[in-house]
Amino acid sequence: MTVSAIAAISACVATCAASAATFAIVSSNRQVADQLNGSLWAVDTSHEGTTTVIDYRYANNGVSASKTFRVGQEYLFHFAMAMSPAVPYRIQIGPGIRTLDAEEGQSQLTITGDAVWQRDDSLKLIKREKADAVTPLPADTQFAGVEDNYFLSVLKPEKSNGAVLTRVEVLGEKNDKRRELYAASM
Repeated sequence: MTVSAIAAISACVATCAASAATFAIVSSNRQVADQLNGSLWAVDTSHEGTTTVIDYRYANNGVSASKTFRVGQEYLFHFAMAMSPAVPYRIQIGPGIRTLDAEEGQSQLTITGDAVWQRDDSLKLIKREKADAVTPLPADTQFAGVEDNYFLSVLKPEKSNGAVLTRVEVLGEKNDKRRELYAASM
């Protein structure tokens, strides 16, 4: 992989992590989740050999957290999260990692926002239009994610207690409803 490809992936990770929807924290403690998802984080970038390390840090009002991305020479990157005080949480990705231009959005060839997950080395696809409001996935789920026409955003935890796909309806520019899918690991 070229240096420019690594830089592009790093920029994508930085953009995704800054989004309130992508790499968001979902917690039963709504106040902590809202505080973390609605705040600005300090960002540091460093290098460990051929690996780029992007570290997001937050601390305010008795809550501290860090999100660390390790991007190597492959498209797969390592993500770690730490939070204090200790509250149950999961990380959520979706609905996609880019905005479609008007022409792409109207094309029947553009596929965005469908969920994918893998169990027992078998890939499953859930169309966003047909997804249930909440779809719990079993503990032996190998990964869960959301596909975009050109990209696949996937959570592949080292240790998993399952995952969940969540469908939300959002209003479009002309008050038309659009279903979006989010994936979260547990």
